[in-house]
Amino acid sequence: MNIFEVARDKWLKEGVVLLPPEARASVISCFEKIGVQPSEDIISLYSVIGGMEDMDDELFRLWPLDEIIKENLDPESEDAIKTYGVLFGDYLINSCCYRIKPKPNHESAVYIDYFTNEISPELRGGTLKKFFQLMQLNPDEALL
Repeated sequence: MNIFEVARDKWLKEGVVLLPPEARASVISCFEKIGVQPSEDIISLYSVIGGMEDMDDELFRLWPLDEIIKENLDPESEDAIKTYGVLFGDYLINSCCYRIKPKPNHESAVYIDYFTNEISPELRGGTLKKFFQLMQLNPDEALL
């Protein structure tokens, strides 16, 4: 079982309403609309979990593809997307958000963005899988 399946099963046990998995072509199309080529780990995540309707017990929410498009199409966010990646989830109803940045090795780094000038987005996972592992082992460290 991969880490995305572990997260899915945990959320289902919590009673979180998960959206159906997405087709590879849908994930690629979503990210290409924002001007980003998704890495394989992004495609893998969304092929297991299509997003969440509400927050989990740790107050994290994985956005569905339509919300990713909506939240990232602002022309003012182009520099942040190039530097730190695409917004794909939030904590406590947008208190802070998470960015996923595809890397050349078919994996993606995850950053937390507080949307302040005082703090640049901070790396939370060198890969998407490591971010999800950290959420399982130490959610406070991953999410805050």
